[in-house]
Amino acid sequence: MKRVALLFLIIFSAASFCGIKEDFLAGRYEPIIKIPLEKLKTCDDKFYAGCAYLNYEPVKSWERGFYLISSSSAGDAAFLAVLNKELEHLKKDPMKLSRLFIFSVYSQMYGTILGLLYPDYASYCYDGNADQWRDTCELLRKSFKTNTMHPSVCAGTFKDGRIIFKEKNTVFEISGDSVKSILLNGEEIFYALYRDIGYLPGNIALKYGIFEKRPVEIAASDIGRAYKYTVYFGKIKAGTTYTYLKDEGDHYTLYVHTKTAPFFDLMFKMRDYVSVKLRKGDFATLYLYENLSEGSYKAVRWTEFFPEEYYALYKGKERVSLPVYAQDNYSLIYLIKNMLPVKYGKINVISRKKVFPFELVYESGDQKGGDRMLTISLKYTGQFELKNKFSFELLFNETKKETVYSRSQTEYGSLTSQFDGAVSEKEWMKEIGSYENFRD
Repeated sequence: MKRVALLFLIIFSAASFCGIKEDFLAGRYEPIIKIPLEKLKTCDDKFYAGCAYLNYEPVKSWERGFYLISSSSAGDAAFLAVLNKELEHLKKDPMKLSRLFIFSVYSQMYGTILGLLYPDYASYCYDGNADQWRDTCELLRKSFKTNTMHPSVCAGTFKDGRIIFKEKNTVFEISGDSVKSILLNGEEIFYALYRDIGYLPGNIALKYGIFEKRPVEIAASDIGRAYKYTVYFGKIKAGTTYTYLKDEGDHYTLYVHTKTAPFFDLMFKMRDYVSVKLRKGDFATLYLYENLSEGSYKAVRWTEFFPEEYYALYKGKERVSLPVYAQDNYSLIYLIKNMLPVKYGKINVISRKKVFPFELVYESGDQKGGDRMLTISLKYTGQFELKNKFSFELLFNETKKETVYSRSQTEYGSLTSQFDGAVSEKEWMKEIGSYENFRD
């Protein structure tokens, strides 16, 4: 009889300590959470024991559960798979969902955070830069810690789709089974719905945003003609830039060609050929092709834009999440000019795979001859400091409806493009040779 009892004890122990994954998937959670921590030897043991703790209400059990999950090295994808299949009831309870979010932030499980925000987390981007999502999560985690908002002391009330933590005025806004935004002391830490700068990360925008076409009518004088600009590096004439906006029937194509002067070629030879496909009616960027040769740097790159779906494809394979009406920097002057007298307040500029938000500042002034002049400058409003000092200023003649000059500060120094006026198509063709350099 003793041998039978001993055999039963051995079998029971094996079932308890060696079949943790199987027990969890079968819904037998109670024996799992009673296993001493020192008995959890493998990563699988820790992971599924940790998931089992999340089925119980006490915050202490959740704290231990997340500790086991994060120390199991199982990864965010595995945890999200369990949440979506085995623990899906947690995501349907707003209070539990907010607790999941807080613990994920505190445990630095960033993939889980994105998964809780939106199922398609793998392609989700913040400001065009996935690293900035991690930085923001870390900022939030430190904020919680500094304000004694450790998950074990967080308690809140749920009302009208908002979870409010009274201790430090933290608010989670819930929509369906997703965390829509998070605010601390009234400031939205995540750009989940940061409408006042016109920026919605792609997947969130699709779910909560409404795409409204902006009316942009291009002046007839800008279509079918080329403009010439003389470029100065400081006070030295560095080269020329030509822009040509061509009506292609169902869209416009903007051609931009920049080349350095013969003297400047000896120091830094530049031959850039850029073409931008722009939609009629709202001047949305649809396609950008860049064939660049700048000193020893040479690159050919292209980006296809899908404005209504809030994303772009970089070189045909890398998906970039976009805000509403992300604009290429080449067509920006045409957009600003043709929006006047309406002053375009904010703009999101995409460069390669990153999006940079700017505020447009307008200053009116007079010049000799009675012409009304308008200075337009771009002020960067992003959360993270640009690596290189940047500024851009455009002087526009409102009376004659033409650009006077543009001035920008780059990492190399100050560049000024002085407007020389329109040139004939014959002169434009003489400069570019052919359109082949503008095509991929």
